[in-house]
Amino acid sequence: MNHLIIDLHAHPQLKPLNSGETERDARGIWGKYDESPFCGQLNRPIRKALQRIKKKSQTNFDQALEGNVRGIFLAMGPVERNFFKPEIRNLLLRLFLKEKHYRNLAACITGFDMEKVDKIFRRIENRKGVDYFNEELQPEYDFLKSEADKSKGREKKW
Repeated sequence: MNHLIIDLHAHPQLKPLNSGETERDARGIWGKYDESPFCGQLNRPIRKALQRIKKKSQTNFDQALEGNVRGIFLAMGPVERNFFKPEIRNLLLRLFLKEKHYRNLAACITGFDMEKVDKIFRRIENRKGVDYFNEELQPEYDFLKSEADKSKGREKKW
């Protein structure tokens, strides 16, 4: 029996919203996002330590449809800042990751473009807060609305 699935908590908008404009326009929330090229800029021991972390898109609508998902509750909200201010618990990371590579690590793990990563790091370094509504939630909402409009003419639909 083929059961329909509902995902109660997903972020299909995170990678597209925070990737470069060209990539975002090409793939949106439907397309698959591959591992960030910034992963390749990390040294071999770091890449090995990150092997088990999922760095490709985990939730996009094409994959969801293929997996028989027919409903997704979109989780919206700010990006977790722990990706950008690592407390390094892994021994390999402590030994081989220099502070100058933190940005590459964050871009690798999140799949965000470096412009977004730099913006977040600057906020953390300058101890600036974030206006979560105007700077993060409203753009996320606007992006999802625009993606819904683009989806109206698609062959595959929810």
